[in-house]
Amino acid sequence: MDGSSQRRIEQTQADLPPELAARRAAAMDSIRRRRMRQEAVGYATIAGAMSLGPAFEDARGLGRIVHYSKLFLIAFAMLAPNYLVWQLLL
Repeated sequence: MDGSSQRRIEQTQADLPPELAARRAAAMDSIRRRRMRQEAVGYATIAGAMSLGPAFEDARGLGRIVHYSKLFLIAFAMLAPNYLVWQLLL
């Protein structure tokens, strides 16, 4: 990209009447704010997940709950297909 498309956009923006230019600027600002808000939510989610990592590895409290929930999900994944076959096919 040589930047010619950016120059074309700037030229068309300069050719707009003032009221349309103001509306366009407001719309672009709202788009930028929305993108920044989405990025901030993503960063906050990752930071929260990273901070919970050591708590899940603990042998007490939350670590124990996570361990037993993993065992439950593994058992459910092994038993659910058999149950569905018995109920639907037999």
